[in-house]
Amino acid sequence: MISFVKNIWHAVPQRQRSNAVCRKYRELGGRFVTLGSDAHRVSAVGNYFARALNFVRELDLTAVTFRERKLELLE
Repeated sequence: MISFVKNIWHAVPQRQRSNAVCRKYRELGGRFVTLGSDAHRVSAVGNYFARALNFVRELDLTAVTFRERKLELLE
């Protein structure tokens, strides 16, 4: 799971580390990721989700979720 919080978009070194880890994951054959929130308030749940989804797509990964234990692609 990749957890995206506000700080990752402002702390460039942290985003670069995430980028490097995700690229390595892809190089090793990884294809799917789930996205999560580190929100501490209900009002913050889902913030930066669109950016996170774009980040995943830029790395040629596919965001997924699971419903009733079945993998579903996020579009």
